[in-house]
Amino acid sequence: MVIARSHLLDGIVRRGRETGAPIHRHDDTIAGEASVRGKELAHWLATAAPAGVHCWNAETLVTLGGGHGAGGRCQELSLAAALTLESLEGRGTRVTLLAAGTDGRDGPTDAAGAIVDAGVPARIRTHGLDPAFHVVSHDAHRALDAAQALIRTGPTGTNAADVIIAIVSN
Repeated sequence: MVIARSHLLDGIVRRGRETGAPIHRHDDTIAGEASVRGKELAHWLATAAPAGVHCWNAETLVTLGGGHGAGGRCQELSLAAALTLESLEGRGTRVTLLAAGTDGRDGPTDAAGAIVDAGVPARIRTHGLDPAFHVVSHDAHRALDAAQALIRTGPTGTNAADVIIAIVSN
């Protein structure tokens, strides 16, 4: 089943409005290197974004070097975002970010993506893992799994795009 990207955001906005939360639909597609965009997006969300629910379509990429672990673009974006959110913690803004593939699969893993906040890197460290290392080694899956931050939906039968949803509260 193919769903147009605009319909995907329409559905998110419609459901968000049912909750009464302020909804900010961003029609620009998040693209580029996943870890870079994750950092940039998290910084904007934590320092400049208005409160409410923000949503985007995304089509980022991961440029693999020599050796690498497991994960996908949504997982790498999420882990990079979590590290930035952690570094900005204490400014009075709370951000929770979800990045997931609508088909239920992100990279060669069993996860669709992840849900992160500023506390995820500390949870990863309690398992003896270095979240920054797992971003640069493209091994976000292992780190996010340790923090229980992965989203596992199974195959959805839909492939509209990746989706990013963030909740910002002050």
